[in-house]
Amino acid sequence: YRACAQQTELLVQTGHSAMIYSVACSQDGNTLVSFAGDKLIKLWDIPTGKEFLTITTRQDGMSNVCLDHSGQYVAGLITRDSIG
Repeated sequence: YRACAQQTELLVQTGHSAMIYSVACSQDGNTLVSFAGDKLIKLWDIPTGKEFLTITTRQDGMSNVCLDHSGQYVAGLITRDSIG
């Protein structure tokens, strides 16, 4: 995770237009996922620093994102008060 932590700040600062709520790295340290107030989930290739996927969400209550152990699936946490 050290390589991921070193690149995280630079990547997400240039890729989102609002406050960043959550970042997570894949176990191999090659993929970063970020979520911000712009309601975008972005996936990044850490070795190249390139964004390779953007997912637009419509959920106001999302507060956290994570990757599964394989790095192939993204999950988002939605607070209970926002469902409905």
